[in-house]
Amino acid sequence: MLRSFLFLLAVVLLIGCAQDNTYDKIKHLERQGKALEAKPLFEQLVSEDSDIDLKRSYIQFLFDNKFYLDFRQVASAYLRDYPNDLTIKNLNFKYYAILAENSEQQGDYDQAIEYIINNLLSMDYEDRQHWELQQSNVLRKWYGEEKMKEDNLLGRKHVMSKMIALGLNNLANSLDPELYNEMDLGNPEVIETPANEPEVNEEQD
Repeated sequence: MLRSFLFLLAVVLLIGCAQDNTYDKIKHLERQGKALEAKPLFEQLVSEDSDIDLKRSYIQFLFDNKFYLDFRQVASAYLRDYPNDLTIKNLNFKYYAILAENSEQQGDYDQAIEYIINNLLSMDYEDRQHWELQQSNVLRKWYGEEKMKEDNLLGRKHVMSKMIALGLNNLANSLDPELYNEMDLGNPEVIETPANEPEVNEEQD
């Protein structure tokens, strides 16, 4: 009986040492800028160990090294199981903030607004007020660009409809009082979420 216990203890200790060595190797590769080499090692380690802190460390690793596709999948699955983990929730907010900023920079204002209203206005997000302001800034910039185009009444109405649907009537009125008054306020345009979500550029696995 004692021999069996000692044998099992030795096996556990060996597994623990092997995992510690693998984790140290992963962090060493990451510090050397070899995240692509570290990633499969980390994936295997997480698949063999259900430790929550290890999984959280893996999610942080994915975010820090811009493996955004993997980050979104792993973080979303993790938050379904642990919805109150503020550290991972904040990383998820940062991820969508990056998407929103990239969409705005690319001139895809419609998508930028969708990211903001669907992901960055949560009461749990510490930067919520910033994104409330940024929502108005993006709409203002978008409307300005549509107004510069010739014979583009439909484009202007589309943006103004977004503002009205979001309850930003004062913003809409301040940008173009005449058009605002002409709009059918009883039937604002429905905001549709695009089916395909553009991704942040990331390194290929």
